[in-house]
Amino acid sequence: MKEVTNIVNFEIPESYMSYKTSGTQIDSELGSIITLFTPQEERKDGMLGVIQKKMAKNYGRKDILRCIPIIWHEISRIKGRVERAGHFVQQEG
Repeated sequence: MKEVTNIVNFEIPESYMSYKTSGTQIDSELGSIITLFTPQEERKDGMLGVIQKKMAKNYGRKDILRCIPIIWHEISRIKGRVERAGHFVQQEG
């Protein structure tokens, strides 16, 4: 079992291969790749639905890739918290 259960993307990765690489880094039974995006990004790209279907097929789980629409200022606030927490963990370790 891998120790990483979730990967959070604060931007839409550039390609399916980016998601596939993330998929190899998480626990394949319990983990998820979470992508936070603005509605404008999804309209511009339109690829998230296609990538979700490919990931579900390749990993045998519909919930391997979770795409969550969010308002940008909320992303910035959450990203700041995660970065601060990561910095804190690095200092402790």
